[in-house]
Amino acid sequence: MEKRIKKISIITLTYNNWRLLEQAFLSLSTQELPKGVFIEYFVVDDGSIDFNVNAIETMAEQYGIDKKYTFSIKQNSENIGTVASFNRAIKSSNGDLIIPLAGDDSLANDTVIKDITNYFDFNDALLLTGLRIPVVDGVPYKEKVMPECKYHYMFEQSNQASLYKQLCLKNNIISGASTYYHRDVFNIVGMFDESYRLMEDFPFYVSSISKGIKIHLLKKPTLLYSTHGLSNQSTVNPLLQKDHVRLMKNIISQRDFSYYELRCLYFNEVLDSFERKSLFNMIKYIDCLLLRRYGSLKKSIIKRVVSK
Repeated sequence: MEKRIKKISIITLTYNNWRLLEQAFLSLSTQELPKGVFIEYFVVDDGSIDFNVNAIETMAEQYGIDKKYTFSIKQNSENIGTVASFNRAIKSSNGDLIIPLAGDDSLANDTVIKDITNYFDFNDALLLTGLRIPVVDGVPYKEKVMPECKYHYMFEQSNQASLYKQLCLKNNIISGASTYYHRDVFNIVGMFDESYRLMEDFPFYVSSISKGIKIHLLKKPTLLYSTHGLSNQSTVNPLLQKDHVRLMKNIISQRDFSYYELRCLYFNEVLDSFERKSLFNMIKYIDCLLLRRYGSLKKSIIKRVVSK
């Protein structure tokens, strides 16, 4: 069987966090690479004021990155946002396979790149997500592998509708940090939607499934991910929240779900906490409010039972 993947592009995006690159470099330095595959590695900075090319080059030399990969450093002349920066990096890359890797994340083991490549080689996949393990205070929290096992059935071909509903109406169980793209997927779905500033992955998954692209799951850990990233902060970045609301409004406009489901989606995800507490909306969305209160109470009870 002729290999589908002949070139790989690994892309690390930075913005005011280039000093954390050592984690990614260490991880890449020990990888067992697939034979006969050209691999390039880009560090792409989105206009950091203190970006230090010399320091990064020294760090890359320390870990042998410049010898193991075709390595280059690029910087946008101004801050254009994660989505546009990722698009620009992909367009300038040569890989059949795009592997993102945040500077403060690590590949889960030394065979991750080979495992990802082999999956694309022997499966009809354009979009693949792997299991990820959170790192808390430097320690991998292996008991909390994501996506959780209870969601794995959704990635089967016959259950993509369930995955679509999960993403749209409940929560995103797929991490962009551990999702990998065959270049052909962009010919079908298009590039990441630059009407979003920071959220490139979630809208792309929704659009992909709606256009008939199956999201595959590699049931192996591919990433140890830092819990200090943008999407993991206790205080949500206002631009990220704005992106989220925009996506929810777009999902509602598609009318792929029932009136009641979309009504609750609007109440829970589009209205902010102050709007939900207004007397007008509490009366107008009393059914959604009661369901929300019930859900919170149920979670609280379960948490107390488990903690005993």
